[in-house]
This record gives sequence, C-alpha cells and structure tokens, in this order.
Amino acid sequence: MISRLIPSAPKISQNKIVDTSKKQDEKLSFERNPIQIKAWLFGRIEELGLTQRAFLLVSGVNRADLNDYINGNQSPSIEVLSRLASALDIGVIELLIEFGFLDLEMKYFSH
Repeated sequence: MISRLIPSAPKISQNKIVDTSKKQDEKLSFERNPIQIKAWLFGRIEELGLTQRAFLLVSGVNRADLNDYINGNQSPSIEVLSRLASALDIGVIELLIEFGFLDLEMKYFSH
C-alpha cells in the first residue's frame, strides 16, 4: 500500500480518507449543502434555457430521485450521473463536485 511507502500519504477508511500525518481519529469531513446544490442546479438549467420539466425529460431522471440525489438520500448510478451531466452540458467530474460527492481539492469522496 502507498501509505507504507510514503508515511504522510492518506489512507481510505470507511469511505473517508484519513490523513496519517494527523491523529488516527481525526477524519476529514465534508458536508453537502442541498440549498447550494439546488441553487447551482436551477441556475445551470436556466442558463441552458430549459425549464425544470424539460431538464427532467432530457436527463431521464424523475423529480423524486433528483431530490434524493440533491439531499444525499441516495447516490446516483454512473449511468444517471452521465445523463445528468449530459443534460447540463458539463462533465461528470464537474457534476460530482457541484453535487458535493467530490470535494474541490479531491481529498475524498462522499456518498
């Protein structure tokens, strides 16, 4: 494992990365903010000249599932992420960042 070769390299523990240069019980945390996610999403939909209904039709995602993704109640599959990103005319990585599944510094994933 890379952490054996590089003592300060982070290790993955229970879907979060632990910085081994710090105490073992100090985990990096990342909070999703559904209000900011919705504001970004609806702003992007508006930039594209779509209605929310048109966006849902183009992406093939129903409103209830979209709300669950935004609120963190369920994680979208790779296929759904791809469809959402395509409908928003962005890349999947940007979508992961905007939806709060990946932090900007790419320190860890959140689910």
